[in-house]
Amino acid sequence: MQHLKKRISEFLKNAFSVRERNLGWINLARGIIIIMVVYRHSFEGIRNSGIDISAYRYLEVLNNMMYTFRMPLFFIISGILMSLSLSKHGLGDYIRKRAEYILYPYVVWCVLQISLKLAVPQYVNGETSLRSYMDILYNPREIEQFWYLYALFNIMAVYSILKVKYKLDTRIHVALAMVFFLVAQYTFNHGIKLYFINDILGHYIFFAVGDLISSFILDPKNREKIASVKNLLIVLPVFLVLHYYYLANPDIITKPFMLVITFSGIAFAILVSFLLEKTKGLQWLKVLGANSLYIYLMHVMIMAANRIFMLNILQIESIPVVIFTNIIVGLFLPVLIYNILMKTGFWWLFSPNKPSDLKAVYVASMNKEKQSA
Repeated sequence: MQHLKKRISEFLKNAFSVRERNLGWINLARGIIIIMVVYRHSFEGIRNSGIDISAYRYLEVLNNMMYTFRMPLFFIISGILMSLSLSKHGLGDYIRKRAEYILYPYVVWCVLQISLKLAVPQYVNGETSLRSYMDILYNPREIEQFWYLYALFNIMAVYSILKVKYKLDTRIHVALAMVFFLVAQYTFNHGIKLYFINDILGHYIFFAVGDLISSFILDPKNREKIASVKNLLIVLPVFLVLHYYYLANPDIITKPFMLVITFSGIAFAILVSFLLEKTKGLQWLKVLGANSLYIYLMHVMIMAANRIFMLNILQIESIPVVIFTNIIVGLFLPVLIYNILMKTGFWWLFSPNKPSDLKAVYVASMNKEKQSA
């Protein structure tokens, strides 16, 4: 029993640990974003299940406030890191590794989620059919949260090819991205369906801006300038005023002005992340940030099961309690499940390549057991 407790303790310690890197603020920012993502999907899951949530107006306000910048910030961070990856791997390896890390799990987990919905249609939100498998290729918005991964991979591929093969200047790239953004809004407003292409056009601007600011934001000399309380106090009122105006007047906000609101949220989140890294605050966010992909892949399915259990089995009526519980299980259970799956041979759910260190981990584990015996 003592040996089992020790093994469990070591497993949990490893599961919820993260290697320190010079870009610790990146994982802090990702941790902040994934909390916002999980909150939104918990809230939307309850609302889409037909439950009256009109008495919880503050929950909807919080949902709408975070919606303006959470996914754009993901694209910004990927754009910031792109040049580093390109210089390290080169164009071909960069695209191949992104395909293995993003595109592969996108396909695998889309298939899993669709299959689960087909198996228990009476318990899930929305309609799912065999045709949904085709949506993986051209209409990922129909598969809930997974659209982001498909858009991110396609943007990474297109942007890096234009940057390396055609030597497109970053500033020209940003201008081109702005044209893409306006085209995306035009097609959306006029009911022109471009499916996954619209996601590329609409979010390309954030990836491009990330690349534009990467040399400044990644320069160690600028960390102290960025991680400043003064900067935060300047951005905070702008962030609050713009988002208050957006929440009070959602129907009259133009898309170009929406970009200003979005970038105010992005700036605020980045400054908070730099300050947290500087002050060593809320370091547990790094764990969530480092595991944000696995949380993103699994959280909707886990929260759906938890929501069904709490509402239908336990008959819990408090919506805030259900949302809070959903957030906790949606954030931390995927981290545990990912580690369990990796240690039990299910690595293929996340990568087409078997991790080279799995055998070493198994041998080391067996040696420890022999020594203990």
